[in-house]
Amino acid sequence: MEEADRLTPAVQDYLKAIHSLGGADRLVSPLEIAARLQVRARPSRACSRPGGGGSIRYELRQGAQLTEQGIALARRVIRRHRCWSCS
Repeated sequence: MEEADRLTPAVQDYLKAIHSLGGADRLVSPLEIAARLQVRARPSRACSRPGGGGSIRYELRQGAQLTEQGIALARRVIRRHRCWSCS
């Protein structure tokens, strides 16, 4: 089983959101993430959960950025979701 297959849907959503907001190159604010996901919950909780497996680096009150592993995982998730939507 591929690592991306073991991620919860919520973690996959956070990876995709952070990636699409430029989180491969910069810190993305919690407000940007919440707006993209249309949630009120604090992104810091989801970003710091162990389900991300070290794929998201979160700095309190600063934002989140994808690690190298997170970038690779986000891209796999994005590709997989595109394939599902085309089928």
